[in-house]
Amino acid sequence: MNYKYIAFDLDGTLTDPYEGITNSIKYAMKQMQKPIPEGCDLALFIGPPLYYSFEHYTNLTAEEAVRAVDEYRVYYKDKGLYENVIYDGIADLLARIRKEGGMALVGTSKPQVFAEEVLRDVGIHKYFNAISGADMSEAHSSKEEIIRRSLRLAGVPESEYKYCLMVGDRRFDIEGANLCGIHSVGVTWGYGDRAELEGEGATYVIDTVDELHKIIFG
Repeated sequence: MNYKYIAFDLDGTLTDPYEGITNSIKYAMKQMQKPIPEGCDLALFIGPPLYYSFEHYTNLTAEEAVRAVDEYRVYYKDKGLYENVIYDGIADLLARIRKEGGMALVGTSKPQVFAEEVLRDVGIHKYFNAISGADMSEAHSSKEEIIRRSLRLAGVPESEYKYCLMVGDRRFDIEGANLCGIHSVGVTWGYGDRAELEGEGATYVIDTVDELHKIIFG
């Protein structure tokens, strides 16, 4: 194996969460009696912390964003987190990592309690040696902190960071990997494009899960 420790983002990398996330946003904005701005691409919410997204993409104040997140989670915890679809080939990739002696980790800005339930619901929770997410306040939720925590939970010493790889679909994933000093893969099957991922300095940018097999296993 070229890389022994592979950390994955969740939304847009392991699963497609579009339906659940966008339904949750619509619910939150309706409860707040706020319109979704014309031309707002709700896919932009997939990846960044929710407080950031509500402020930047729906023009809410910081105080309003706090309430919006609370409303969002009312829908998400009961329905939205189950409106997820695993990407083709991901389960086979994870099984191969385990079979060949590697470790698969999760590093996500999604609250950890939700991330674990999504992974169980799509049937891949069993493949991960460590799962690192944000707490419900999204404090300590920079991608660098989340990735470092996943590696620490898996018992990976810094001397082994040269064998670590972060896989994600947004610039936040690449930035976090770079700050940790590990290699990164930007995947275009999620919600970031090639220009975004290359611009952030991804080690690799790929279009298919088959390409990810080649990077990890050689």
